[in-house]
Order: sequence, then structure tokens, then C-alpha cells
Amino acid sequence: MTLGTTAWGVVAWGVRSHAALPAPAAFTAAAQDSLCDAVFLVELQPATGAEVAPTYKPLTWGTCAWGTLPYPQPAAPSIRLDLSDRDWTSRPDDVRPNVHFEGRCEPPQFDRSIPIVPGSGRAAVSIGELQIVNADGIYDSYPDAYAIDAAPIRVAVLPRRSSRYSDAGTVFGGQGLDWWADGSLHIRMRDAGYLLDVPLLSLYGGTGGADGGAELTGKPMRQSYGLCRGVSGDLVSPGLLIYRCHDRLMQAVDAVYISGAPVTWDGTVYTSYAALGAATVAPGRYAAWLGSDGSGWRLGTSPGGTVTADVRGDAVGGYVSDTAGVIRRLLERGVATSALALSSFASMSAYLPGTIGYHVGEQKTIAAAATEVAVAAACWWGDAGDGLLSVGRLASPLGGGLALGPEQIVDEVEPVALPDDIGPCVWRVEAGYRRNWMPLSGTDIAPVPTIPTEDRRQELAAQSRRVTVGLPERQRKSPLAKALTLDTLFDAEADATALCNNLLTLYPPGRRYYRVPVGLAGYLPRLGDTISVTWPRWGLAGGKPLRLVGQRAQGRRVDLLCFG
Repeated sequence: MTLGTTAWGVVAWGVRSHAALPAPAAFTAAAQDSLCDAVFLVELQPATGAEVAPTYKPLTWGTCAWGTLPYPQPAAPSIRLDLSDRDWTSRPDDVRPNVHFEGRCEPPQFDRSIPIVPGSGRAAVSIGELQIVNADGIYDSYPDAYAIDAAPIRVAVLPRRSSRYSDAGTVFGGQGLDWWADGSLHIRMRDAGYLLDVPLLSLYGGTGGADGGAELTGKPMRQSYGLCRGVSGDLVSPGLLIYRCHDRLMQAVDAVYISGAPVTWDGTVYTSYAALGAATVAPGRYAAWLGSDGSGWRLGTSPGGTVTADVRGDAVGGYVSDTAGVIRRLLERGVATSALALSSFASMSAYLPGTIGYHVGEQKTIAAAATEVAVAAACWWGDAGDGLLSVGRLASPLGGGLALGPEQIVDEVEPVALPDDIGPCVWRVEAGYRRNWMPLSGTDIAPVPTIPTEDRRQELAAQSRRVTVGLPERQRKSPLAKALTLDTLFDAEADATALCNNLLTLYPPGRRYYRVPVGLAGYLPRLGDTISVTWPRWGLAGGKPLRLVGQRAQGRRVDLLCFG
């Protein structure tokens, strides 16, 4: 990526390639402002809104384009602002040589957090503000002349003024929200998850075929991920009895039902709507449609009841059915793969491998959809602190990690009350699993003997099955111990049970929540990391491992919120 006309770094924006934060010693040795020689660098790229012509015109032969190779296109016009909290200039032989960072910027302020209560949010949210000195009015016209919203912002820190630009460690990477000027130029900023607050589902055009008829014009097009049971489909062709449940290629249609009674598959799979529409499907059977133009099924007989199906969803780039895979597939609907911390997705696939199913029938944002999947597994997604989108889950603290003691802690450690939902502890967890995406009422279910067993009839009517795990002895000791209830997307009881046990382990008696104020060392750990805190009081005298769940940065002071 380039900033203005000069390359900004040496790799694409969003790729983890800037230097990691310097070794702890470079930060922990200078915890106090009066001793700290660190420099904060701020790089902005607001858009000008100008229009420019293509770099090269396409070659033509007569009236037709000559060849199919694309010609170079210019990047969106923008300007560059390089600022810092104290004047600093890069060296002639640095990655960005001879760049002066004018010392107009106040030290950055931002909050970053992940939830510690299941179901309380999508997780790693970073929100901050920059203030740039504007006493001379030089930036008065900027908010009207340029656009900062969705423009990339990077805040980095050098451990000392003698450091090279290539030594700068990113402490905030995200996007601008808005800005305004008075005595200062104020800039609000957010993590890259802000770019995913856009609609997930495409809309039917009503032009016929796979695009649906006039009755579907403007309605959202369903999407399915993983193993989804009992999903509904959009009747895109009433005459041909073609139903669509995904906007692009799916893995499989496992079964189709009418009023809960299975329909026999005719053994064929069509890879396009046109091929499916031209085929003949025998009465009482169905054919599958799995194509790049959409996926669903076609019935051979007009149904006399509610039509549902069990499907294996999105397969563009390969079929995925675990929590990490589905979240990644959703995020890639809005951002490039280079914006993701892929190692975190690989890790989650290893420790949370259970098959899930997620079906979207109503319009929502990409962020909201990813949140629903994450919350259903007591996980989080978002910016953990390096500008990339990660996934993770809160785990019990282990030994090791960055050690913080009285030498790094700049003020009194403060115990904070646990949220009511998990304090003083959790004694029971109930979870739903094997989601039925379209429960049927009693009159919608085919009668006996078509559906002979009562268990199957109850399964068709219920939204999910339930499992409960508890430790009654905790409630006997703590009468106010809490019970958690959540609806997972897991298909198997074993995976839902494992999640319940994990939450019981995470919230036993004796958990604590602390605010730990430190210097620049507070920028070193990422959200979810284990750190070790030693302090004379509050049960920390011998050192205690804690999980980092929040950072409140105020320049050279960072308040860490820790759980453990």
C-alpha cells in the first residue's frame, strides 16, 4: 500500500509485518513520564475526494477492447499526515527515509477490551481519540476538505528517540471515524472491525431465474454455513419449485422435508440454476443445486406443507463447519484475508473443533453475524491489539507471560467487582445444541404414521436440544452462585457439554478482577494474554497469573484490566 506517492512500509496494509513491540526491557526500564524517552508516531491518510483519470487508457481495436488484461488503476487520492508527540525525523537509510514527524500530537488515548461474561459482546473492541495541536489554525479546513472516515490510522511507539523507524511497534492500527477542529484537531478512531458494520446479505433483484421473481425484489438472500438443520429456502421459482438457501456454492443438501417428512433424493446434483431449471425431477423426489450462482434444491411435486432442509453450507474456498472457520468465512465477506491474524483462527480450530451450523435469513451486518457465531461458543473476535482481526476465547490464566511488579506498576493496584452474571462464581451451565432453524408447530408436522416417533415430533417442534452441567457444592457454599444459560450452534451434545465444563472451570470461586496501572510495559501484552502481577496487597504478594481483558491507554500510562 502507498501513502500519497511514497510506499508506506514495505508490505500491504493490514499484514503483520511492522516490528513487534520492543523487548520488555526497553519499556519497563522507563515506566515514569519523567524518565521516558519513547516517541509516539501517528500516520494518517485522509482522502481528498478528488477524481483522477486512469493511468493508462485501454487499447482498443475498432470498437472492442483489445485483449483482456487489466490496465493499472490509480489508488484513491489521499494526503499523508505524519505526526508525533515530540519532533522526530527518520534516518536517511531507514525504511521511510528522511521523514519528519511534527510534534503536534498529544499522546494517544484509546480503550481496548474483550468480554469476560459469555454473551456480553463480540469482544476485542478498540475505540480511541487523537488530539493534534491546532493553535495556529493550520488544520481548520481539514475536516471539510478531507475525509477521515474509513481512512487507515496507525499509531506506533519507538522505545527511545534514537531508535530507527523500522523499530516502531504498532500499538493501534485501525480506521478513522470522524474529525473536527477547534484549538485542536480531534480524531475519533476505531479498530478494523468498524469496516464490517455493513450488510451481510445480498438482495434479490427480481429479474427471474436464480435472482427470484418480482415478489422477492429487494428481499435479502439467505446464507448458510456449516451443518444447518431445518433451514427454510426462498422459493425463487414457484413454477419450477426451486428453493434457494445460499447465495453461492454450498457443500451439500443432505435432506429435504415436507412437514417434517423426508423427501427422497433423486441422486442428482446440478451445478447451475439453468441446468436445474432444464431438468426433470420425478414426483415425490428432490434434486440438489450446488453452484457458483447459488445453492438450494428443487422439488418434483408441489408440497402440501412447510418445506425445510438439512444442508452443509458455504464451500467457496473449501467447506468449513467449525467456529473459527465460519467466523473467518463471514469476515472475509467484508475484508481481505490479509486483514486477519490467521494464526489465531488456526489455534481456535484446534481447541474448538466441534461442528456448528449458522443460517442467516434476515438482514444483519457482517459484524453482527460474526458476533452471533462467537457468542454461541463463548468466544470473541476483533482487534486484539495489533491492527489485525483475531479470534479467541477467555481461558483460565496459566503461569508465565509478562511479569509486572512494583518497578513497573505506577500507581495502586485496584480490585474491581466482578460482573453480576459471574460473581461470586458459577455453579451451573445450561446450553442448547443441534439448532433447528425452523421449528414446526403441531399442525405443521405430518401426522402418524408418516412421522411415527414422539421424539422426532418433539425435535421438529423444538428450537434445540438442551444439556446441563453443574457443581451443586458451589451453590451450597455460595447461595448467590450464578447459573449461566446460552444457545450454542454446536451440532453434537459432546461439544456443548465440553463448553459447559469449560465455563465451570473458568468461573470457580475465588476469581478476581483488577485494574493494574503501568507505564509503557502495558502496550506489550495482547488481549487474552497471561501476565503475572506482583503487588503487596489483594492476594498478589506472591505473584499471580491473570488474563488481560482490557487496556486503557493514556499515552505513557496504560491501565490494564485483568481477570484471574
